Amino acid sequence: MKKNILTCFLLLAAILVVPVMAHAAPPGTVGEKNFERGTIALRGNGDRQKARKYYGRAAQAFASLIADRAENGKPTRLSRLLMAGMSCYYVGDWQQAVKIMSAAAVNRDAWEASLYAGLALARLNRTENAAAMWKRFPKNTGQRMIAEQLGKQIAALESGSDVQQVADAVEAATLRQFSWNEHSVFHDSLAAKDRCSGQFWWRYAKSRCKDRLPKLN
Repeated sequence: MKKNILTCFLLLAAILVVPVMAHAAPPGTVGEKNFERGTIALRGNGDRQKARKYYGRAAQAFASLIADRAENGKPTRLSRLLMAGMSCYYVGDWQQAVKIMSAAAVNRDAWEASLYAGLALARLNRTENAAAMWKRFPKNTGQRMIAEQLGKQIAALESGSDVQQVADAVEAATLRQFSWNEHSVFHDSLAAKDRCSGQFWWRYAKSRCKDRLPKLN
C-alpha cells in the first residue's frame, strides 16, 4: 500500500514538473525582460534598490545565455551584450562589466560599450584605463550631454581629481541624457534600431513598444 502511494506521488510530481520545465522562458528573454524592469525602476522611478534586483536577475540570465552560446560556437547578439554589460555595472559586478563592454567596444555602433566600460574601470579605481576607454567614445553619436561630460571628466582625471567623483558625474550625465532622449527627441526621426521597437530600444525609451516586440530566439 505504502509503495503504491509513493509511486502515485512520484507520478504526480513528474506531471506537475514537466509542463513547468517545458514552458521555462529562454535566458535571453528572461534577461531582456528583467533589464527592461530594471530600466523602468532606475530611470522611471529612481528606485535604485528595485533596479538593482532586476538588473541582478538580468545579469544572471545573460551570463547563462552568453556561456551557452559560446559553448555552441555561436556569438551573442550585440544588443544583448550591451544589456548584459549595463546590468553588471548597475549591480556592482564591475569586473564582468569591463570584460563584456571592452569586447563590445570594437563595434562603433555600440557607444554604450566604451561609456560603461570606462565607468566600471573608474569604479575599480583604474584611473588611466578609465580615461583611455572614455577617449574611445565614438563621435557623432548624438549623445551630447554624455560626450561633453566625458571630455570634462577625462581632463579632471588627468589633473588628479578623485576617480569616484568623476564616475558619479559621468553616471549622472548618462541618466540625464537618457531622460532627455526619451522626452525631447522626435522618435519618428530615429533609425529603426534606436526606436522603442528596435534592438537598442533603451536609448530613447525606458521600455519596449508593447505592440511591436521583435521576435526573440
